[in-house]
Amino acid sequence: MKSLSKVKIIFYSFLALIIFFNNVIADTSAQQPDPIALSLEAPKIYETIQDYTAIFYKQERIGKKLMPLEKIQLKFRKPFDLYMKWIDNPYKGQEMLYKEGQNNGKILAHKGGFLGLVSVSVDPIGNLAMDNQHHAVFDAGLGSTINLIAKGLKKGIDRKEIKVNFLGEEKLEGRPVYVFEGVFPEKLEGETYTVQKGESLWDIAKKFDQDMYAILSNNKGIDDAYDVKEGKQILIPNHYCHKITVYIDKELRVPTKIINYDWKGNVYEMYQFNQLKINVGLTDKDFDPKNSDYKF
Repeated sequence: MKSLSKVKIIFYSFLALIIFFNNVIADTSAQQPDPIALSLEAPKIYETIQDYTAIFYKQERIGKKLMPLEKIQLKFRKPFDLYMKWIDNPYKGQEMLYKEGQNNGKILAHKGGFLGLVSVSVDPIGNLAMDNQHHAVFDAGLGSTINLIAKGLKKGIDRKEIKVNFLGEEKLEGRPVYVFEGVFPEKLEGETYTVQKGESLWDIAKKFDQDMYAILSNNKGIDDAYDVKEGKQILIPNHYCHKITVYIDKELRVPTKIINYDWKGNVYEMYQFNQLKINVGLTDKDFDPKNSDYKF
């Protein structure tokens, strides 16, 4: 009887330990955020944002070369007014202004230094504006970054070709953030498409709802969006990148940094929004080329 009682005591003690550790695990998992839910929540939060300012960091891979890190003062107002000023080398002093419905739909820009004496109006998707750039002005800013993440995750989920990992919490420029990654198939795969008469990569990208530069960068022998001829066969990637790492601000609930990697494991692009201030009340003056603070 005594032996049986000891067995019962050991059994119930072991059972209590199992229940305790199960509760600990459950509590931990309950506190862990759902990366997919956070990413799909961000577009709804963005709907409440009318304008914002930030110090924007940008770095992109052009061909085999990772270009220098750019530091930019950024102002944005809906529906789509954008001002950018490069505040560090290598493009210090350069400015760009795009105001929807103004300047015949063109970007007003000038370079830094002595070359900044002359401002020019350029086609947003022309070769001059897209020189050493992944994205057109229409795809710049927080809203486009949010859509890029949400669209990529949704496509990966729909195709059952993504693994999402929560990487924990850390601080980004002193602000707490959630960090997660989305990993797409190891091998670059896609659909083969034959270029039709008069098509550019912009036309093809729109047809397949894929990013223009993602198509350009994954097809050898194409120098720019207009360097394709009728009958040429090109690959339309199934996914935008091989892996994406996302940093979501815990308070603002929007991504403030993303890093995308190509299928060779290289950093493809990095975008970061520091000192992000939302709904600050930007006015027409902030997007007026005659603003005395600007050099247009």
